[in-house]
Amino acid sequence: MKPADDTIERTAVVWFGRRDGGLTAAETEKLAAWIEADPRHAAAFTALEIASRSLDRLASFRPDTFSRPDPDLPLVPRRLAARSDIRRNRHWLPWGAAAAAALIFAFVIQTSSNDPSNPAHEQVSTTIGGFHKRSLSDGSVLELNTDSRVEITYSRAYRRIKLLQGEVYVSVAKDASRPFIVTAGKVDVRAVGTAFNVRLRPETVDVLVTEGRIQLDESTRGHASPAPGTTEPESTQVAAGERAVIPSEVTADRSLAASVQVEPVDRGEMGRLLAWQDKRLEFGPTPLRDIVAEFNRYNRHQLVVANEETGALSVGGTFRANEPETLVHLLQSSFGIVSEKRGRQTVLRRLP
Repeated sequence: MKPADDTIERTAVVWFGRRDGGLTAAETEKLAAWIEADPRHAAAFTALEIASRSLDRLASFRPDTFSRPDPDLPLVPRRLAARSDIRRNRHWLPWGAAAAAALIFAFVIQTSSNDPSNPAHEQVSTTIGGFHKRSLSDGSVLELNTDSRVEITYSRAYRRIKLLQGEVYVSVAKDASRPFIVTAGKVDVRAVGTAFNVRLRPETVDVLVTEGRIQLDESTRGHASPAPGTTEPESTQVAAGERAVIPSEVTADRSLAASVQVEPVDRGEMGRLLAWQDKRLEFGPTPLRDIVAEFNRYNRHQLVVANEETGALSVGGTFRANEPETLVHLLQSSFGIVSEKRGRQTVLRRLP
């Protein structure tokens, strides 16, 4: 192996390990740029991916569960493994010792995260006004809005994201063998190779589908089979360009399928609902009370509507999410609103 090729292989190993641990948006762009810079970079990274997929076969291998060795796994004679000169036979390894060590490390991580009895757990959160984009090990991507928190659980049998608070946009990598489930309150959102937005509100769960199709189920039913004499609860399908609104509490006498409201969403409305991905807030004609509530999600300095008359004022526009003063200026200059700062609040009142 030439010194230059060895450097490429080592760099590929480093990127491969970092990608499995999750890359930021900036790191993802750097990796893509490195791969595209030289055909040898792409070849080295592809070789690692092929080898990693081959090693997935070992993830289910447990020697103490087999009475006989697995015939598909090669056995190394003990006398060969015991030879002191085995270290000198580095030409046996496809990419040198560094790549082999990285693949063994990747296998250990993969075995742990793919074991249904020992799934990998992780929590990701954002602060008020914060945003975070997270690439997952399977190629799926999460985008967290302000003041949001998710719990990620990956195993060989499933991929589950639990939305504990806030809002998340999910781009799901296709893997028919492992369901991708987002749980929000008492709702399970199931998807394969699709993209959708989930917002957990105090009284509802809102699901907006931008690509593909998702299935809504009651999360409380789990994976158990229906009791004898009963039928499987009906699921609700939601397609791209549709929005589902589900009450947070699904009563015993009213199923999720009977409670959910599905409505079409045009391109303009979809853009407004997802403007937060660009740290913007977009409103058509909207009551000021609702606009204030949205701004307060993104800022520690809170806006307060003084009375019902002020809150009912219809306003629209596009704003930076972290600049409530822009809204205040618009209200003062065009809508006859006066503002008064009181500590960490600004009170808005319409002049009589």
